[in-house]
Amino acid sequence: MSFLDRLLGKQQQYEGSAVTSIMNTTANLPAYPDANYASFSQRGYAENELVFACIREIATSAAEANLCLYDDDKEKILNAPLAQLVQQPAADFTQYDFLESLITHLQIAGNAYVLKERAGVGVVSLMLLRPDRVQVVPRKGYSYDVSGTRYFIPAEDVGHLKFPNPNNDFYGLSPLQVLLKQISLDTDATNFTRAFFNNAGVPSGILKLKRKIGSQDEADRLRTQWRSQFRGNKNWHRIAILDEDASYETMGSPIGQMEIPELRALSETRICSAFGVPAILVGANTGLQRSTYSNYREARESFWEETLLPLYRRIEQFMAGLLQPEFPSERGYLGFDFSQVKALQEDETALVQRQLTRAQIAKELINAGFTPESALQTAGIDTDMQHTGYLPTTLAVRGLQGVEVKEVKALTQTGANRLLEPLEQSYEKEVDRLERVLEKYFREQLNRADGIIGRYLSDDEADTKNVQMPFNEITIIPLAADAQLAATMSPVLKDTMKRTWDVIEAAGIFKPMPFDPELPILQNSLRGAGSKINDVSRSAIRSQISTGTGRGYSIDQIVRGVPKDDYAGLRSVVRETYKNRSRAIARTEIAHSQNASTAARYRGAGVTEVIVRDGDDDELCAPYSDTTQSLDWALDNPIAHPNCTRAFAAVISGVTE
Repeated sequence: MSFLDRLLGKQQQYEGSAVTSIMNTTANLPAYPDANYASFSQRGYAENELVFACIREIATSAAEANLCLYDDDKEKILNAPLAQLVQQPAADFTQYDFLESLITHLQIAGNAYVLKERAGVGVVSLMLLRPDRVQVVPRKGYSYDVSGTRYFIPAEDVGHLKFPNPNNDFYGLSPLQVLLKQISLDTDATNFTRAFFNNAGVPSGILKLKRKIGSQDEADRLRTQWRSQFRGNKNWHRIAILDEDASYETMGSPIGQMEIPELRALSETRICSAFGVPAILVGANTGLQRSTYSNYREARESFWEETLLPLYRRIEQFMAGLLQPEFPSERGYLGFDFSQVKALQEDETALVQRQLTRAQIAKELINAGFTPESALQTAGIDTDMQHTGYLPTTLAVRGLQGVEVKEVKALTQTGANRLLEPLEQSYEKEVDRLERVLEKYFREQLNRADGIIGRYLSDDEADTKNVQMPFNEITIIPLAADAQLAATMSPVLKDTMKRTWDVIEAAGIFKPMPFDPELPILQNSLRGAGSKINDVSRSAIRSQISTGTGRGYSIDQIVRGVPKDDYAGLRSVVRETYKNRSRAIARTEIAHSQNASTAARYRGAGVTEVIVRDGDDDELCAPYSDTTQSLDWALDNPIAHPNCTRAFAAVISGVTE
């Protein structure tokens, strides 16, 4: 029994009139593909790489947007039947599967149909209907064809989402119908290029003979013999020898004169434009010509704001109209949660800069004599923040009724030692933050490296001793990755230095001193951050390539590895290089930054010596734990090894209050 039999109780042969979605055609025009769903899905989606990439780019965005049920206070409702239905529309269909398929149908056909499956308690699941099988029955419902059997489905059991179509009252306009000419041009250009090179890069032509050809069979034999000798990539650059009674005359133009790249760029631009997808996001050549990291980020933001947000608002209203009337007893509304959409989140660097600007405004207002509370409010900073009560010594206090100006606490060694506990707590939080940033960075690097070495997995060259390797450690991990890593870590490390400084300030054991990120100690620490991380990875890759070429492995073996020879291979080494490194690197870099900030603050307070607090259970740290060292020694030895937990307590002897 089919699912429609189960839903409707019996097969219903429908023979009434229905409105078809077949488009009109005009005679005496170029033979473009038929304007119907089968043509759109096969000639467009399945055969054109750029169309496929654009639709997938739109459809897979459903991984970041989540349709939820909210109450009147904008809090998510999780356990209500409607909330559970949108999270799991069918037993084997998650919300992501559902939205991905719905968007794919909509982009290919311009229409998407959702069938509501009912039980005694109401709607219990949702099912997508293939658009090519659905026909609208005006004022009644829908006709659905399965293997020649047509079913009638009442209008109240089907939701119809469609794009606007000014020429049809019943069906939406598919982007692929608008793009028929451009898709055909792009596909034909690809096929032509392939045919050109299959023909050894030689345009079609005429083989002329001065003598008369005796029969059609002889002509066919000569044509076949010519093609067998000069067609295909194995016969490229073969030299043809003709006697004096024969000559070859080309009929077509050389490919270089046909402006194929310009034609491809034109069709790529128009295809991406019709789908609203920036060319750089789908790897189209017209987008890659201007690709930079900032351009990519801006393109993704534009893609979400101009294409995806309007689409999801359309889907949101459609789903609300489809389902909320079915659950009249449930309060609330359906809406998309975009909080996980990275393109819509404020860049972390810009956020930090904005916070610093606000803090500077508040500082200037306080220095001008305004109360801390009014200064914070004017600068747009959370007024729940606690003020230390310390004010600049140059401030002429006017009218600060009720404001207590604190005195600096008496300097004691006990107070200096206690400072290590809040510093340790701050350290763990900063490590967690940097670890998340590094995990994202390493995922991107791993995907990039996989993409580079994956291109050569089909190379069956048996011996690489005399073959130029198509990649090395620099092509897999370019030097530009060092700058990218430094830029990735820099905002977190700067923030760590500021938070460390604030922890020491909050202890109140030294006279107040504002944080200055331009201090030489801090700048030197930032310049050295992460300087050897990629060098370690490059060294491992270089060693693998050297070993593989020395053993005479093929490129495929160098990439995949040779288990019987205990040779891991590049792919395995690259993955292990990036695996589980984020935590160790985060601990190392945060320790460097925190100890640099601590030393800078101590030097500003006049501290010249420190007590080293370190682990007692490893040979590198134990000799220095609980020893007194100079502050210069602490700057030269911020940690003893990766994952080191070394910290410094100030020796306050000789420090003036």
